[in-house]
Amino acid sequence: MLHDALVAGSRRNDSLDDVRTAALDRVRWLVDLLERQRTEFRQFMGHEHRRSRAAGAATQAEIDGRLAACADEEGRAAVLCLMLAACSDDTSLWQYDAEIGPLISRVRGWTPDEIAVMLLRATEYDMGFWFANSLGLVLNAADQLDADGRRAVMPWLRHAHMELMDTTVEARLRASLAQRLRALLASVDEAHIPEGLIPADAPWASPLSDRAKTSSTPELAGFVRHLASLSGPRPTQRWRRTCLELADAASARDLVADVLRALAEDDPRCSRGRGAHTDWLHGDHHYHYVVHQNDGDLARGVVWAGALTGGPAVVRHLGALALRAGGLEARVFEDLKLAGAAINALAETGDPASLEALWRLQSRIKHRALRKQLDTALVTAAGKQGITAEQLIERSVPDHGLAPDGSLERELGGHRVRVAIEVAATVRLTFTRPDGGTSRTAPAAVKDGFPDELQELKALAK
Repeated sequence: MLHDALVAGSRRNDSLDDVRTAALDRVRWLVDLLERQRTEFRQFMGHEHRRSRAAGAATQAEIDGRLAACADEEGRAAVLCLMLAACSDDTSLWQYDAEIGPLISRVRGWTPDEIAVMLLRATEYDMGFWFANSLGLVLNAADQLDADGRRAVMPWLRHAHMELMDTTVEARLRASLAQRLRALLASVDEAHIPEGLIPADAPWASPLSDRAKTSSTPELAGFVRHLASLSGPRPTQRWRRTCLELADAASARDLVADVLRALAEDDPRCSRGRGAHTDWLHGDHHYHYVVHQNDGDLARGVVWAGALTGGPAVVRHLGALALRAGGLEARVFEDLKLAGAAINALAETGDPASLEALWRLQSRIKHRALRKQLDTALVTAAGKQGITAEQLIERSVPDHGLAPDGSLERELGGHRVRVAIEVAATVRLTFTRPDGGTSRTAPAAVKDGFPDELQELKALAK
């Protein structure tokens, strides 16, 4: 029978076993209806299609009606029952979010033990999207707990956060759930940095990990949570103001500089030892990468915090990170989001060197999406330095190493060779002998003695 199977299957030999068993016993009628529903489904998969389909609809209608009539205590037991009964077998995926959601939003009086059962059960689901959807529903119930109740479920909230950061979940959904979990945890312990928020084995995150282990404070925890809250490509003005306030409150400007330097320079992670950095890359392909996709928000938060709090050294690190994440460092897999963050943050530093750094990046980065971001970043950086769009275009004309007067001179074998722009469409190559005479034909001493240099100057003139 389904009831006995659920009781046996939900036993964890922990302090919550009695809570699970009591819930299943309290809504035995629901267990019987679920068993009937599954039997009817198997019949539908067999030969009695029309009859079993009608019976299935009637059973679902009966389940919906009984659930709608549940009072608080019975409704909470029904939610636990549905979560414990959710599973996948050889014929179907038995998922009950459509029934659980309305119940959780309606019933009241959730106990910490009931929330703990649901949190633990959600982390047991073996599909990322299923886990995430269920976790969101459970957090709706956890939000109803008072301070003592939240304190009581802290271990399960921490466990859920750790599982979330280690599970393949759509990025926006993960960010939203992580924010909610961190807010619940911070409401109980402001100095706590949830496990998984700072990647423990990532070289670039070592300065953060070390500071968290040696001197975790509410200010530092708040700052790290804020860094990880940046899920978009560019932070809002509010995010930037808060970042500066929290960085100063945590005395973390030097810390940000250290992490940014590590992102730009320290050894990347190896897929052979740490696994792929993204869920769409499979197989045995061996490569290196800087940041795992689950840690991308935190890394991009560090990038922007560096641009807001750092000095001239930040420009160098942001430029190096843009090249590295843009796929220009040998054997390092590209990370377009991280590269884009470095490019856009570089434009916001306000440092005069940032414009030059962006010019250098434009000559090396070939990816179309990043080049578009570079164009925008150049305009932004120029505006911060009081340069108009027309002046920016003027600066974009390559000078080919010519002096401001449009000329370049070299000494070759006692002869002075000059490449010069004389009028808008005329470039002349002239040779001046030691006695001061000039010629437009290369003397034998230059032809024979410096053939490579002469060819280079001719190519420049062309």
